[in-house]
Amino acid sequence: MAPSGAYPAASTVARSLQETPTWALATVCFVFIFVSILIEHLIHLLTHWLKKHRKTALVEAVEKLKSGMKFNFFFFLSFFLSFTIR
Repeated sequence: MAPSGAYPAASTVARSLQETPTWALATVCFVFIFVSILIEHLIHLLTHWLKKHRKTALVEAVEKLKSGMKFNFFFFLSFFLSFTIR
C-alpha cells in the first residue's frame, strides 16, 4: 500500500489536450460513437415495431424526435468537450 502522500490530489493535476494519452482520447471518441449508433439502432427498431403495429401517429412522433435528437447530441458533445478542456 502506498503512503498517503504518494499520489497528488486529482484537483491539482491538470493536463492539456496535447498531454492526454492517445488511447484515452480514442476511448472517449469510441464511447460517443458507440452510444450514438446504439441509440440510432434502438430508434430504428422502435420505428419498425410501430409501423408493424400501425401506430402512425407514434411513428411521426419518433421521426420528429430523431431529427431533433441529432442537434441535441451535437450540442451535448460540444458542451462536454468545452467543459473537459478547461
